[in-house]
Amino acid sequence: MTFDGQAPPAPGSVYFLPQESAKGFPSRPATGDYDKQGYFKAMTFEPGDGLMPGKYLISIESWQTPPDMSGKPGASYIPKKYQSPQTSGFALDITPTTRPQNITLDVVTK
Repeated sequence: MTFDGQAPPAPGSVYFLPQESAKGFPSRPATGDYDKQGYFKAMTFEPGDGLMPGKYLISIESWQTPPDMSGKPGASYIPKKYQSPQTSGFALDITPTTRPQNITLDVVTK
């Protein structure tokens, strides 16, 4: 995970929304928390187990000030475009034969 090609301003989360599962596999959402350097491992059932085979849309979250129960909106480091899997422009296709892989997601803030 990078922001304008640099390390992210703060840790955050990456969400994988399933669009189509591979034949014989369940459709399961996944997530991954990224650190200050932008590294993360996807998790479907338990930390680091990766993604089920299928097609995913991706969204990202990182809060400067998280929203709270009082209804006050939070302040996000992430431009609104990347907060929704439908508008982020990030997609991933994992096949049953895909081995662990590195992906790069670059958030453009300018």
